[in-house]
Amino acid sequence: MEIIHDSAASLDPLKGKTVAIMGFGAQGRNQALCLRESGVHVIIGVRQGKSFEAAKEDGFEVMSVKEAAEKADLIQILLPDERHGEVYKNEIEAGLKPGNTLCCSHGFAYTFNTIVPPKDVNVIMVAPKSPGTEVYRRFMEGFGVPGLIAVHQNATGDARDIALAYAKGLGLTRAGILECTMQQETYEDLFGEQNGRFQRAFILVTFLREVVDLVQWEIIDLALAHDVGIRHVLGYLVDEALDVLLAVFIQQEQIGAVEGKRGVVGKLRVGFAEQQVDPVLVEHEADAALFALEVDHCLRFSLVDGAGS
Repeated sequence: MEIIHDSAASLDPLKGKTVAIMGFGAQGRNQALCLRESGVHVIIGVRQGKSFEAAKEDGFEVMSVKEAAEKADLIQILLPDERHGEVYKNEIEAGLKPGNTLCCSHGFAYTFNTIVPPKDVNVIMVAPKSPGTEVYRRFMEGFGVPGLIAVHQNATGDARDIALAYAKGLGLTRAGILECTMQQETYEDLFGEQNGRFQRAFILVTFLREVVDLVQWEIIDLALAHDVGIRHVLGYLVDEALDVLLAVFIQQEQIGAVEGKRGVVGKLRVGFAEQQVDPVLVEHEADAALFALEVDHCLRFSLVDGAGS
């Protein structure tokens, strides 16, 4: 899978356009700040209250969601997932015009049809793989966080270019972005949020084997490197996962029982070299992320690819 970088994206599709950010929480505020720094015209749609006043203090033009939807060319909905359908139906849908673009940073509403858009608008996703505050901080440092883009509906023929432009405006293309589907991002994200104390490695193994056709492994790798939730899940599973893999490798006579878990990790490192795996890692989290990646790749190479079935 190709990693898309800054040189492959242009801000031109957003020139002369109005982007409405619906919501002014962590993602809403920080995405709006990045876009404004990138020269994009941004307005904020939010109900009266603390967020409304905070957006005004940041110097944005602030109005109701309904009014912002009527003025916008691109509408980015950054509200809690459970509110997307209701807000879209009551405050956004009537204001949509042919050729508008609906945007999100999580594909839940489109995967589970809480939003069913008309056919004459674009539907895209631009998803930073980090908390909102990190998006703006890294942007102002001259870099960015990695992210995902998806085109769910391409009414105007240039929806992908618009998604790339939005990602560039957030600085995501500086770090690198991957292209996926709404469904793939949704399943990856939902899995990452389930960071409770799973008690058996087979839960992870079963999940990976069941959804291997839905989840792109590069997305998992990226999330493992930058998403605390997924690393947390794997952290609980490391010992049991290595036990499972040790049994698989011994059964296949790839390593001897005496080598134990150390042999599993050693085999992984050889596999990384052969596969030329070079995951993007946050420097201060490199060790933890790499170990999680080792477990993930071990599951991928030996179980999902059929060696353990």
